[in-house]
Amino acid sequence: MTTPLPVDPLVTGALRVFHDTFDAEHAKHPADATWRVGGKASKANPNKEDAAFYRGKAAEWIAAYVKWRRSNPQFDIWHTPEGVPAIELTVRVYIPGTRILLRGSIDQVLQNFDEGELHIVDRKSGSSAQVSALQLAFYRLALWLQFGVRVRYGSYYSVREGRLDALYDLEQFSDEQLMRYLRNMKRSVVDLRDFTPSISRDCGYCDVRKHCYVWSPEVPRPVFTDDLEVVA
Repeated sequence: MTTPLPVDPLVTGALRVFHDTFDAEHAKHPADATWRVGGKASKANPNKEDAAFYRGKAAEWIAAYVKWRRSNPQFDIWHTPEGVPAIELTVRVYIPGTRILLRGSIDQVLQNFDEGELHIVDRKSGSSAQVSALQLAFYRLALWLQFGVRVRYGSYYSVREGRLDALYDLEQFSDEQLMRYLRNMKRSVVDLRDFTPSISRDCGYCDVRKHCYVWSPEVPRPVFTDDLEVVA
């Protein structure tokens, strides 16, 4: 007889939470047959990476994460000065001197006790490698403005591989550089009403694609002979 694998209560508990959360999110889009479907069709996944794919992979990926955490005891969840654990941590701050609101949710901020440093972690479930640490740098800026803490390092956690992809030194992005990015973005989109789409493979995961004239015929197309205002 085959000896059954030992049951890990941490994995089974997390798996139960995953399915409950997945069901709740999926219920919000009952008429959308292509909800969150990505990847390529294959013999193993003829319907691409659909809901059934993620449900089937959940136990494996959760177990891999638990193994990673247990293999790296130097990491633990950081708590904000108010005592809030930094898991799905909401950030909401205004950029100094502007009315630009920087808001989002950070997957994790870990305390590295070996290095005495904080470490931002963003989980990625896709198969593509990350090419820029800019997202992590914006999280770093938000943590500084909201909580007054400086975070030097960040990484993306690959859900499929069960590991951090690389160690990024986020000090390569100055606060001034990041705030300039945001000011320019605000001027382009809000002030000049420039909604020029950036078409990429990520469009399939875009939550606001239905508002883009490239993807939705119901959205009015711009007048392409009109150029943006030029300021001397």
